[in-house]
Amino acid sequence: MKKVSMFVVLALLASPVLATYTAQISDLPPAWSGGPFQVVLNGTGNYGSFTNYTFPTFCLETGVQISIPGTYLATIDDTVQSGAFGTGNTAPFYTVLQASTKLLYHSYLMLSNPTAAQGQAYQNAIWASQSGAAFNNGLILANATGNGVKVLNLWKVNKDQTITDVQSQLVMVPAPGAILLGSLGMGLVGWLRQRRSL
Repeated sequence: MKKVSMFVVLALLASPVLATYTAQISDLPPAWSGGPFQVVLNGTGNYGSFTNYTFPTFCLETGVQISIPGTYLATIDDTVQSGAFGTGNTAPFYTVLQASTKLLYHSYLMLSNPTAAQGQAYQNAIWASQSGAAFNNGLILANATGNGVKVLNLWKVNKDQTITDVQSQLVMVPAPGAILLGSLGMGLVGWLRQRRSL
């Protein structure tokens, strides 16, 4: 019995079903084939808990379709899931999130009121960066570090209940120390509530 239980636990850990985040994605101007998009992230997973965490994001994969607006399961990872590669994702598309891609995204997040033209320029630069092509270095701000930038891999549940990978996006997550402090704080609140009810 213990062996069967352990196998079930390991199978669940290896499955994208563990994508306990949900991501609602909608358009931000300009409305075209790429980002920026807006994501509202909810749930608890490997990077802590999010409640209505709203942020702009960009596509990492070219030629991969996604329904906008749409709601998807999501995982936060260091790599781009490649199962949904479309015609635009031929070699040398990298599944590892490139350092220049992280810088570009962080740079965009630091803009106070980005224009539609800037959004489109950043999307094109992110696609170029992720595929190893040259892009406009002038888009990167001097104080952008790229720290905390991860891949938001989106997954959809099909009619037959199978789960498939769809477009990958970008997300800025809190530093591990902030997650640890938040977890400790929530644990303390729970302990105090339990103690109060005794």
